[in-house]
Amino acid sequence: PPPPPPPPASSPSPASAAAKWPPSLAPGVAAASPAAVPSRAASVFRSPGARAVLPASPVPAASSPMLALPSRQEQAAGTPTDKRRSSGASQPLCVLGVGDGGVEELAAHLDDSTVSWALLRFQVGGGTFARSKTVAIHGNGAETPVMLRGWLNARKTEMLPMLGDVNAHVEVTSAKELTIEFLCERLLPLFSSDSLDYSLQALRAEYGKTVAQMQQKAEEAARKQAEEEADAAKALVVTYMPTREEALRAVGEDRCSYNWALLEPNKLELYAAGFGGVDEMKAALDPDRVLFGILRLSFGCSDRAAAALGVVALRFVPPITKHIFIHWVGPSVGVVRRGKWNARLNEACKIIAAGSATAFKREAHGLNDLELEDLVCELRRLTVVDGSAAKDGFASGRITEEEYFLALAEEAREREAAAHAKKQEDARRPAQEEEAARQRRQQQQKEKAQADLPDLRTAIDTVSAQSGRWNWVLCGITKEAAMAPPLPLALGRLPSSPVRSRRPVPSASPFGGV
Repeated sequence: PPPPPPPPASSPSPASAAAKWPPSLAPGVAAASPAAVPSRAASVFRSPGARAVLPASPVPAASSPMLALPSRQEQAAGTPTDKRRSSGASQPLCVLGVGDGGVEELAAHLDDSTVSWALLRFQVGGGTFARSKTVAIHGNGAETPVMLRGWLNARKTEMLPMLGDVNAHVEVTSAKELTIEFLCERLLPLFSSDSLDYSLQALRAEYGKTVAQMQQKAEEAARKQAEEEADAAKALVVTYMPTREEALRAVGEDRCSYNWALLEPNKLELYAAGFGGVDEMKAALDPDRVLFGILRLSFGCSDRAAAALGVVALRFVPPITKHIFIHWVGPSVGVVRRGKWNARLNEACKIIAAGSATAFKREAHGLNDLELEDLVCELRRLTVVDGSAAKDGFASGRITEEEYFLALAEEAREREAAAHAKKQEDARRPAQEEEAARQRRQQQQKEKAQADLPDLRTAIDTVSAQSGRWNWVLCGITKEAAMAPPLPLALGRLPSSPVRSRRPVPSASPFGGV
């Protein structure tokens, strides 16, 4: 007979299973803190399909490099590539400045806090007797940070071939070292080899004379260009003429620069405007046209003006201002044109009424229809004065020709006072404002010059040419690139540290899943 089947395997009880585990790792027991995990524990199994590897040494959670974010110092440290990139040393070399002022102007542009290179054309004489030497200048700034200086100096092999063949190489650590005497001492043997008998003083004097001639030519060219621009600007200058809206708005106010305005009949645009009152407007009327306009008549003057004239006001009475719509039909206008232009009357009334309320409309076919006396009498007839003001006769008697001329004179005095005050203000302009304006212009010219800097190849070729308009060019990296902030580290990347282990560390407890 066949042997009996083996007994079924029974799952171990929790108690027996727990006996096979260390006390701190038994199932059902709360996981111990990472500090209590044995340093040499073997692989443990939670289930047949899952396994977690314990670290070989206890790693406190608070000090885990994968759980703690890198500090600002660690971010600034980074790798050498990160440091070089963040310092701006890898930025493309560009032109920092060009000029025609020679050594002294170049020295003024040197920066002791960075490393730069320059090409200088040292030229003496003129015409067929001109002799020039090109000098490559290495500005190794003494105040440059050590690492930045090393990175930039490593680009010397990149920069020098761009400068081309030169007669001499010079290195300075400060802008104060770059002087005319210093270069003359270095270049005097080269000029002596060209059979040019120069002493040190004569070479310096001849170089200064050549630079002065180049600057004079540049100033003459700039002056000529400025004169051409000024002539072009004068051609564009036109006499200011207010718009229709500006003139009508000014006439509609109680006190403003204009007190009359006329519109032409074709497009109802502004024909003329002024501040001289009725007489000035009558002088502007054309007998061959139909015109639409508005006239402001003001009566009385302010208390201040009345006191200046010796008039004592009994009580404050506001000035009176009236507006009259003028429809001028020239006596020489033909019948056809008169009918065509008069058809725009309603449209003109709407335009003028939008800016002021008119007391009445006066149609005039001749200058006699616009006499001031007739206009004042019509205004007095139409004006309503309150009873309390009419008892003493003071307010009712203000609409007169005399009051009109007083108001007109006061407006003229106000305009003259405003013009005189503006003239005095212009005359009293402080010297510091003039200096500030000059500095702003210089700053704008400097910014414009920076924006107009040529490319590196063009600048070097111009300086190398004997007839080039520039005699020096400065090259390097921009100040903004050198001051760029450190780049942030990539996610999950940590700076290397000799005291920190590189062994991978699980991101969670081995019993909660890896």
